[in-house]
Amino acid sequence: MIISHSKKFIYLHGRKTAGSSIGISLMRHLATGDIARGYITGGLDVGITPPDWEASSTCLRPHDFFRKSPRVHAYRRFLRKRYQVSSTHMTAQQVRDYLGEECWSSYFKFTFERNPFDRIVSFYHWRTHQQSRPPSFEKFVEALCEEDEAFLKRNKLSGFSNLPFYLIDNEIAVDFVGRYERLSEDVATVFQKIGLENDTWLPKNKSGIRPASASYLNYATEAMTHKLRQAFQTEISLFDYQPPVESRSQG
Repeated sequence: MIISHSKKFIYLHGRKTAGSSIGISLMRHLATGDIARGYITGGLDVGITPPDWEASSTCLRPHDFFRKSPRVHAYRRFLRKRYQVSSTHMTAQQVRDYLGEECWSSYFKFTFERNPFDRIVSFYHWRTHQQSRPPSFEKFVEALCEEDEAFLKRNKLSGFSNLPFYLIDNEIAVDFVGRYERLSEDVATVFQKIGLENDTWLPKNKSGIRPASASYLNYATEAMTHKLRQAFQTEISLFDYQPPVESRSQG
């Protein structure tokens, strides 16, 4: 999630929509006082530091040096202390409440969405790739469709929907919803809208987890697709998304 007061934009970070890659690319253009939550490690890996990086060193604690990446922990602590921000995935409602109506209304607000029939496969593999005994994809879909939050939280599979990042009271509350399926084109649109020169650079971040052979078609049954059409009816209505007809290999 990025709140840029210097460029007057808000980027709401949806899950499994190349969000970290977009955030790292945008982070190159931020200034002191801007807020970037969620891109520290990925940015440092390619030589990009977040705003207020030097100032955040004041939040280092002795125990940080016994942990991996002590400066990253200090920066997260800095964001909580100075800006009261602790989540990468703040919803549209949360950011509006945090900033106030005047700021929210005057900034350019955007996020990205992805075909949920494709995204659900990437989400499943991302959340389960380090689990020794993950639930099956079928059980995940069943719990999602039945809104079984206890099962989803217990298996670290909650938070799939991206709707809260662009809807408030069931209405689109942002200025632009980019599409993962036309990522380069829509990132260029965002850069143009916020007055940045688009060099088309998007680092590959958090990719390669989903097996190349894993597509929705490998998992889907007719009954599963019927249930998911009901679960995804808002995305289908807004963006005319449908089950994929070809396998995809993106992360």
